[in-house]
Formats: sequence, structure tokens, C-alpha cells
Amino acid sequence: MGNITATMPLDIFVKVEIVENINIGVSCSIDEIRIYTHLSKEFRDIFSWSYEEMPYIDPTIVVHEILTNPGAKAIRQWLCLVHPRKVAAIESEV
Repeated sequence: MGNITATMPLDIFVKVEIVENINIGVSCSIDEIRIYTHLSKEFRDIFSWSYEEMPYIDPTIVVHEILTNPGAKAIRQWLCLVHPRKVAAIESEV
């Protein structure tokens, strides 16, 4: 995992109501960000932004399914208490 770096979202929207972000490394220079933004906007039509734009992809690749016993009774689990010092770190991750 040594090659994983922090990223930042780069908004390449064309229509105001649709959010289209790509993530790039935070270590990119201003010139690289400008180049990536231009290329992403120029070739945005080759990216898929939703599952509806990928009609020939097998849905089992992107669908997650949890198999449960249909006769089982649902049980609500109690929340676990977290140490107050860890709350801020957890909230920033989530």
C-alpha cells in the first residue's frame, strides 16, 4: 500500500444540476490540474457517470446482495459506545 496517496475531488461538471467528480492526487501541480481538467471535460462523453449509462454491463458486477433467511426475525443491535477521543477521528472518516 505504499503507492496510495491522498486525493482531492476535481469537479468537471458541464450541466449545473449534475455533479461529476474525478479524484486526482493532491501532489499534482497547478498545471497538471489544469491539463487533467481540460482533458476530462474534452473526453467526458467516454466516461460513465451512472449505471444507466452502461446498459451492456452485467448487473451482477455492481449489485451487492446480502442473502438472509426469509423466516428470521429482525434484531436491532445496540450501538457500541466509542471513547470520546476517537469520536472526532471516526466522524472525519465517515
